[in-house]
Amino acid sequence: MPQTSIGNCFLCHSDDCDLCPSCKSVYTCKKHCSIHTYDDMCLPIRLEYMDESERKLVAVRDIQPMEIILHDDPFGLAPVQDTKPVCLQCFKLLENIPTVTCKCGFPMCSQKCCSGRRHQAECKIYQEASAQFEHVSEYQILMPIRMLTQLEDQLSRHSTFEFLMDHKQEREAEKENWARTEEFVVKPIHEKLKKTEWTSEMIQRCVGVARTNACNLSAIGIIPGEEMLEDSEIGSSRVIYASSLMAFLNNDCSPNCITIHHPDYSLTVRAMRKIKKGEELTISYSSLYSGRLQRKQDFINNWFFECLCDRCEDVTDNRTNFDTHLCGEGCLGHVLPENNNSQADWICKKCLKKKTFNEIEEKEIAINNVFLDMSKTTQHLEDFMEIYETQLHSNHSIMIKAKVQLINSYQNLKNKKELQRKVDLCCDVLYVFNKQFPGLSDVRGRIIYEQAYSNFLLTQVEFQEQIISLKELKKKLEEISLQLEECILCMCGQVDGTNGFYIQTKAKQILSHVKEMIIFSDFL
Repeated sequence: MPQTSIGNCFLCHSDDCDLCPSCKSVYTCKKHCSIHTYDDMCLPIRLEYMDESERKLVAVRDIQPMEIILHDDPFGLAPVQDTKPVCLQCFKLLENIPTVTCKCGFPMCSQKCCSGRRHQAECKIYQEASAQFEHVSEYQILMPIRMLTQLEDQLSRHSTFEFLMDHKQEREAEKENWARTEEFVVKPIHEKLKKTEWTSEMIQRCVGVARTNACNLSAIGIIPGEEMLEDSEIGSSRVIYASSLMAFLNNDCSPNCITIHHPDYSLTVRAMRKIKKGEELTISYSSLYSGRLQRKQDFINNWFFECLCDRCEDVTDNRTNFDTHLCGEGCLGHVLPENNNSQADWICKKCLKKKTFNEIEEKEIAINNVFLDMSKTTQHLEDFMEIYETQLHSNHSIMIKAKVQLINSYQNLKNKKELQRKVDLCCDVLYVFNKQFPGLSDVRGRIIYEQAYSNFLLTQVEFQEQIISLKELKKKLEEISLQLEECILCMCGQVDGTNGFYIQTKAKQILSHVKEMIIFSDFL
């Protein structure tokens, strides 16, 4: 284990290094000097070791909200292994659209994409082996092919790739999964594609690195000049980042950093709130709407650790009742785990009736499946909420997902009832966000935008109908102005072509209009 010392390289801890002349806060060796900077800006981070296997990134100085922590470019980038047929260049789903067949046999969306840069690694290897794509199971060999090709073409990648964990011992213990990888990944690469110089160990390491460190992405946005597509037309991809810095960010279910993905698949990590010098920098590995039950299982299954953060150790999930069920038979008491054990029985705090972990898990799976079936229209979502309001707490993760869907579903509203409903839904979601994800984030910004815009329309209707006075109008407009300003801050760093950039632009336009109305109100 490298010795952690202030005078050593911020990443590899080599003592053959120099103090950065710009920030004078970080030492870097020649190999990792370029990783310390982004866009002529010094990154305020340092890697520290807790033991042989545990590492963390810490702040080398005080960091302000929305300040850039790191920026990284994609290294491994490929479709998810269980994907439907998808273009290997642009990731457009190929169902129900005309396709072309590339020389390697893979279906693609166009001849242009056949010659695209991302697709060249596997295309060249297939052609050199006189092989053709035959089955969708071959999508799972693409990530190792692209990773190993990049490692061959860019030797500098090795110095950071070696830092990435692959959890080899834990994966070897999963005998069935290990054997499946040998059969459906290693064997085709060796026998069908004749790439025997890539050893089983090398391929398995790529699979492990991808499983441990890759991010799932989909429908990020478009680069100027690209075809505009609906989100539903784009397949999911997995990406690993080049410098490996992203992989050193540990999980906290109430993180202090947020990840922002860009249309070119690069990534920026920004601070959500003020971070003190020496404080660990963290992100959330789990989905925003994953309850404690699902999070704990995901961490063990995907990253081989049990999360012991404050949220996961609190059965009420930071007092939000994000996992709380309601007791049946007219009791309506809160049903929560008896203790922090992930397999613990659940108990009603009112009537003390118990349910097993398996009963709760099966119930959540069933309700979530109903939610997926009923999330097509606004009325379906409202019906879902009404059906399950006596079974799940109003802040339960599934109910919050339904509320977010409803917020997005309520569009082009003009009547007071619907506008007020949307405002109330935004308040419900933000109440949970404030406790679980305090600070600035693009997800928070989207909800604040919907809340502020709906409030703006509602306020105008109420004033026109003389429900509120001129004084009340001005006060409400000032509150909306503050909401929009926070929304704009939350969307800091969003780039052209993304939904976040569009929301930020619209928020600025509405804010300008609101400020004009505040000024005008003084003359009425």
